[in-house]
Amino acid sequence: MHKRLTTFNLLFLLFFIMANIISCHTPKEIAHKSEQSDTLNDFSETSGYFIDERDGKRYKWVRIGDQIWMAENLAYQADSGCVAFKHKNSKVKKYGYYYSWETAMQSCPKGWHLPSKEDIKDLIQKLGNSDYYAAFDSLKKNNDFGLNLRRTGYYNVKKDEFCVYYKFPYLGEALFWTGYFETSMVSGELEPYYFYKQYFWRRADVGNFYNECYYPVRCVKD
Repeated sequence: MHKRLTTFNLLFLLFFIMANIISCHTPKEIAHKSEQSDTLNDFSETSGYFIDERDGKRYKWVRIGDQIWMAENLAYQADSGCVAFKHKNSKVKKYGYYYSWETAMQSCPKGWHLPSKEDIKDLIQKLGNSDYYAAFDSLKKNNDFGLNLRRTGYYNVKKDEFCVYYKFPYLGEALFWTGYFETSMVSGELEPYYFYKQYFWRRADVGNFYNECYYPVRCVKD
């Protein structure tokens, strides 16, 4: 009898502990988890989440006009041509990786691509009616339209230097690669373009200054 009672008590105690563990989340946390689950890999809403099948990482996306943009920097570790901020993997969650353009061109998840010239044109049109200064102000006033652009700066390969200026609120840039390029009339070499949100000049535009720099990656849904 005593043995049976002990077993029953242990089972009851285990059930009580499990019930409290399950119910320890607040309603806000439960709602947040439900929202994430409901929008996972479903692109019918204005924002949601998707899974990169290559490594299982989850990314947030946001709809801007007719486009669907990644709302986080890509954090896929390529075999070469990518580096973590300050060479610390603990920084990847915040900044993503910095990529060479050649690596960036092959790094978007399946079903996504580096933003084309038309993608950038449409983005600036949506943000600032094709005005680069208005686009900057629009990004700032509307909390990046959900893009969550970070002041990541870039990585200078030759100097092994991360140019971020995050300690100075009026300096620095939010940058990411685009998928288009032009041939330089001076050197004859390919000059890939990147998108930037420049805080000092208060301008959102594209640039083609390469100089062996690595930039973050944002992808657009096919």
